Amino acid sequence: MSLAMSPGQVRYQNFSNSVVILTGLWLYWAKLPGQAADPYSNVSGSTEVLAHNAHLLVAPLLVFSAGLLWKAHIWPRFVHLSLPRMGVIRGLSGLFMLATLIPMVASGSFIQVTVDEHWRKIAIQTHVISSLIWTMATVFHWIRRKKR
Repeated sequence: MSLAMSPGQVRYQNFSNSVVILTGLWLYWAKLPGQAADPYSNVSGSTEVLAHNAHLLVAPLLVFSAGLLWKAHIWPRFVHLSLPRMGVIRGLSGLFMLATLIPMVASGSFIQVTVDEHWRKIAIQTHVISSLIWTMATVFHWIRRKKR
């Protein structure tokens, strides 16, 4: 069994990662303090609403791509982990992506459904931290891609 991703899988994974990361950064920027038009509103304005909706629409693409790659790429590499063979940076970035996928997805979903402010803040913090780790690991995974 080949552990390599097909060119289509690589393109889809790169696309889904890129649009989710970009919309997440857009949402973070839109939520920065001082952006609100109404000081009594918890929404900064139409930009935040657009960024939020865009992020929610593209996030399932990333979840789907992870599921698509699970059997052929992620699980076999995790089971037969050989850092010297795949490279330490590539192997560790993949492990960081694997470790942050579930907290990132679960906390993102939890943000949308929770009404208790305490748990919502915890979910937001978990989502931001796991998303930052995911993003950094993704960048390292892209940088250290083997030349073909």
